[in-house]
Amino acid sequence: MEENKSYKSTRYSIDGHHHGLFIKEARLRKGYRLVEVAEEICDTSYLCKIESGALIPPPGLFSKLVEKLEIQFPSEVRTCHIGIFRKALYQGDLSKITSSLKTDTFHHYEIQMLTFFQAVINHELPKAFTLKKMIDQFYHHFDLKEQQIYLLFSGIYFFKSFEWEQGKTYFEKSLELTHQIQEEDPYLYFELAKYYFQMQKGCLGFSYLERATTEFKKIYEKGWVFRCGILWCKESMKNDDVKNIEKRLEELRKIIDPCENSLQWSYFFNILGMIYEKRGQDIQAEEYYTKSIEPRSDEINEEFIIDAIKFHYRRQNSDQMIKLIERLDLKSLSARSRILVDFYYFKITDETSEYFERFLRKDAIPFAMKALDPQNALLYTKELAKYHRNKLCHKKGVDAYYKWEKFCEEWNLTGMI
Repeated sequence: MEENKSYKSTRYSIDGHHHGLFIKEARLRKGYRLVEVAEEICDTSYLCKIESGALIPPPGLFSKLVEKLEIQFPSEVRTCHIGIFRKALYQGDLSKITSSLKTDTFHHYEIQMLTFFQAVINHELPKAFTLKKMIDQFYHHFDLKEQQIYLLFSGIYFFKSFEWEQGKTYFEKSLELTHQIQEEDPYLYFELAKYYFQMQKGCLGFSYLERATTEFKKIYEKGWVFRCGILWCKESMKNDDVKNIEKRLEELRKIIDPCENSLQWSYFFNILGMIYEKRGQDIQAEEYYTKSIEPRSDEINEEFIIDAIKFHYRRQNSDQMIKLIERLDLKSLSARSRILVDFYYFKITDETSEYFERFLRKDAIPFAMKALDPQNALLYTKELAKYHRNKLCHKKGVDAYYKWEKFCEEWNLTGMI
């Protein structure tokens, strides 16, 4: 069939949100009907949903469509694959990644890149480090969109590795490319917001978070609008902005998935627990912290259980702390969470031992400082000072405080001193 010369091409970006338009434009350019393209590949109604953006096709099916339509834009198709998988990774749909990486629809370096993305999201940092070294060797083969996505995930890798300056460099390079290709990336804005919040630069953090929220609304990503709202609530909690948090939480409630098992309810109840704790209403706070850790899916987010442990620690409720710690899969915890859980366990079981002192001095305090975690650095430092005071070694306790103050000054965290 001759190509339809009268069809005017539409300019758009090829990523996980626009792959349907990519297929539709190629079909119209060729002059094919839906039924002709779908024949021996999928149902016509399924293809219609793909073109409308209602469904994301599996990579194998997508490759068949590309082959049938004789699309000669490998870099755009590759970028579309990368975009689809980035979205799946962010949404935690790792099964789709694992099964599709076993197919032969990707080049070797593309598989390495996608595996790198997967390792970063899964917090498998040694594996991510090895993959990054290999990928860097053929970085110059990437098109601009691939470079932008790769730089973003490299920034996330360094962010999770507590390599703050390198993370910032990669985020900024990724941001430069979004300007160059004239395409907004709300995922990047969300990561930049988290970065600046971590660096105690709240104004920049809220600015990028607002940009992320706006862009997610444009592409109807309600789940990500919700996540942006939850991050806003948590950061605003540091400023005791309870009234505005309640207003924002009421807005978020309207977009929660109506499914009762939605993990979004856990986030919602977690924030409510924090609000009631701020008000000193411990009974209501405990009720909502408990609701936040009720099973609503196959996995419970570790942060909900740890927030509940913190609450019971402040209330000196050791029995509840032990029960909650036993619910955690210690092997799957992030390094930050593991250190904190070990600290609480020592406090409950053996806070007067030399092992506790060694843990604080060699593990907990250095890690908190490396992770730019002043609240926990102060918590661990106070416990170390308390330990030395009880052992009548006041100088060691004072030295610990001086070290913590110097850390705050170096990172401009004077408000914590």
